[in-house]
Amino acid sequence: MTEQEFQQRFRLAVTKARLPVRLWRQPAGAILAKRGGSVECAPVGAADLTGGVTDGARRGVRIEIELKGEHTPTTDAQHAWETFCRASGFIYLRLRYNGLISEDENVTVAVAALREAIG
Repeated sequence: MTEQEFQQRFRLAVTKARLPVRLWRQPAGAILAKRGGSVECAPVGAADLTGGVTDGARRGVRIEIELKGEHTPTTDAQHAWETFCRASGFIYLRLRYNGLISEDENVTVAVAALREAIG
């Protein structure tokens, strides 16, 4: 399973689990615009998904989730983003695909980690 497939399956599973969160994809860096120039996105190193808790005791708390493939390295910029997020009081998760368990189990473990993080 690629990192992108893991991310998509995770997003669908979070929706199906009806967790009280709203998440969306967060491109980092700059994207070239068809009309010329570029669109500045989140800072380099920002997590793949961002959003917030929508209900419960942690309502309003920002969530940042970095999904990693089994062998995808974590960059210095990603470590710096994690440090910033934690210092800012955000929920930050780095969820790594584990090749020793099935794709379904990876998604289940990732959703459980988010469920625990939001309380």
